[in-house]
Amino acid sequence: MRKRAGLVVLVVALAGVQESVAETMRVTINKTRLYQGDVLKIQVIKKSTAPFIVNFLNREYKSFQLGKDQTVLLGIHYQLKPGTYSLTGAYEAGPNFFLPIYYRITVKERFKPKKYFPPKRPPEVQREIQARTDEFQTVFDKGDLKPLFSEKFSWPLRKIYIPSDGDFGDDRCAGRRIKKVHCRYHTGTDFRAAFDEQRSKPEKVFAINFGRVVKRGYYPNTGNVLVIDHGAGIFSGYLHLSRFLVKEGDLVKRKQIIAVAGNTGTNSIHLHLFIRMNDGKTTVDPMKFLQLLTK
Repeated sequence: MRKRAGLVVLVVALAGVQESVAETMRVTINKTRLYQGDVLKIQVIKKSTAPFIVNFLNREYKSFQLGKDQTVLLGIHYQLKPGTYSLTGAYEAGPNFFLPIYYRITVKERFKPKKYFPPKRPPEVQREIQARTDEFQTVFDKGDLKPLFSEKFSWPLRKIYIPSDGDFGDDRCAGRRIKKVHCRYHTGTDFRAAFDEQRSKPEKVFAINFGRVVKRGYYPNTGNVLVIDHGAGIFSGYLHLSRFLVKEGDLVKRKQIIAVAGNTGTNSIHLHLFIRMNDGKTTVDPMKFLQLLTK
């Protein structure tokens, strides 16, 4: 009887320790009801460097240290079908003691599906455009799985002003705009990048966080482009630049000057910023991303 009683006391004591550990660990999520193009931030609030894993849309994502907390950042693609999805996972609260993570994520519609019919072009021109597009996409297939940053993000310009037609999700149309013959969504945010009275002086562009330059080049529709891989599946892209100040392969710091804004590939001086997440496969709203992660 004494052995049995001792075993019961030990089990109860261990259970008490586990409950105590569980109470010191808390999973937080920024929201469970959100819109297409939003960003999810899941964190375990505890002084621990032990990572955790979550599963969303049949893909696993491993946490990393962001500030003091283990964090997972997930993007909700701007064309993800509205509905309710499960986010599951577990973290180790103690030796061989795992606590579950479970949330129901409701995605609401912000961008209705569009049927885009590209303008008719000569076959050789269309092949060239497709080849350049495919080549550009390869930069997202070689991203660094580990985060190259450990601090919050920052803004890409000294001042932030968005023109009336510069929001993420605005219509971008070719042909007769009234009939919106060839329209698709604007998949970045345009920031006005000239602040003198004539609005003609291009501003310096800053890296929004630590990372590696993985693309520097010119494209007919976007002008001079820089893409930075921040690791953890996150990329930032800077379009219409007039001058590059870094080269491919360079490691850049948060708030480092990387370029000068311009109007290459467009008619007005501005900076188009795009954000890709989930290994570069998910396009999200840059303003939603920065508003959440610059805090």
